[in-house]
Amino acid sequence: MSFHSHNYLSEYMAYLKDKFDIQICINDFTGFIPLDKDLDRVLQPYMAHTNPFCMFIKSDKKLMQKCQSMKGKIITKCLREEKYFKGVCHAGAVELIFPIFYDKKLLGVINVGMFNTEPDISRYLLKRVCRNSVIQVDVGTELFELSTKTNLSPEFEKELCIHFNFVTSYLASCFGKLSIDYHAAELLKKKHNYNEDLVLSQCIQYINNNYLTGVEVNMLKILCHCSDSYINHIFKKRTGYSVKGYVNKLRITDAKELLINSLSNISDIAFKTGFSDPDYFSRVFTKVTGISPKKYRERFKETKVFR
Repeated sequence: MSFHSHNYLSEYMAYLKDKFDIQICINDFTGFIPLDKDLDRVLQPYMAHTNPFCMFIKSDKKLMQKCQSMKGKIITKCLREEKYFKGVCHAGAVELIFPIFYDKKLLGVINVGMFNTEPDISRYLLKRVCRNSVIQVDVGTELFELSTKTNLSPEFEKELCIHFNFVTSYLASCFGKLSIDYHAAELLKKKHNYNEDLVLSQCIQYINNNYLTGVEVNMLKILCHCSDSYINHIFKKRTGYSVKGYVNKLRITDAKELLINSLSNISDIAFKTGFSDPDYFSRVFTKVTGISPKKYRERFKETKVFR
């Protein structure tokens, strides 16, 4: 597996998420992941809890801050245990916490879950969270049931350990590779802005779910409790795109598939990929790819015939 192209890791993470029907959240305590742009790209969807329950809880700004403050307790326990452990978040979700160590230094953790294996504790914590916020306990309870799994048998837990111990080892090796170019001691002293990862991952989740129908910048601001300028700053810094540019990139990727694999005319493809104006679609497509949609389709047909 190449440390310069982490596509295998991307496929492996998607495989684990789908096979085991689990949530995966990577917390980078040192900020080493963004230093490897390809690794950052692969892991961006996994840098925050983006399931419906967690997004609902974090719709309250104080509760989102509470989520962030849990990292201190996690760090303390990781340093004490030096191995994976089972934990319960402030809102009642049970997770397996896998620490990422390099030369006995804690780089971050992988949260794997979410489980409802302590129902009495979970109900109590969820009610307490809702009581101290504006969110409704009945809605929170329903989303909790939908977002968690009741099965965490010893066999299932053992299997998860095998997979995620491999992932943590891989990420530690990535840090080792980076330490060749960046002094490891300096990397470990870095103060990483956790909120940046949270904002980026939540926005990406929302955009991936809505880019075909329309992305509301106001909704991003509400989700992340921050300004649109800050969101665009994070996007530009971590992806190289503005929010609008990132949305157009996803739409153009879909448009390429439709141009190649369908007989739909270009106007229909524009509407299917979220553009309300076919002329604007053609301009964006040409800017992104360097050729017009018509020429892109013709070039593919020529290539297909040549093959």
